[in-house]
Amino acid sequence: SITTLSALHQGVPLTVGTSLGVHLHDFRMRAMASRDIVERLDVIQWDESNVFKMIFDNKPLPPYASLSQPTPISILHLPQPGSHNLVSDDIYVAGRFSNILHYDRRKFPAIEGSIYSGALIKSLAALPY
Repeated sequence: SITTLSALHQGVPLTVGTSLGVHLHDFRMRAMASRDIVERLDVIQWDESNVFKMIFDNKPLPPYASLSQPTPISILHLPQPGSHNLVSDDIYVAGRFSNILHYDRRKFPAIEGSIYSGALIKSLAALPY
């Protein structure tokens, strides 16, 4: 289930926090649904061969960062220095765990670092400097 969403910025993928991890969703990419899948919604009979084909599909899933402790609550795209309208590649995630996780969008899903807070942080905000 979705627990948090990042703020929406032009030209930057949306960061989605779920109970299992952190995902990047690039809303600029079109969904690639085949015609067969769309038409199957109107069919009453269920074709089991297609179900198993979809389960064992060899297309890779988009990369996501799994979390050892669940439930991120806040996601922050850090603004670029001197400009609050442009965002950098830094993503900070906080939640029901005692660290603030730092990701770089260019190297996602690898963790760049973490900041130990010792608390369950419910919200993140960036102050202009």
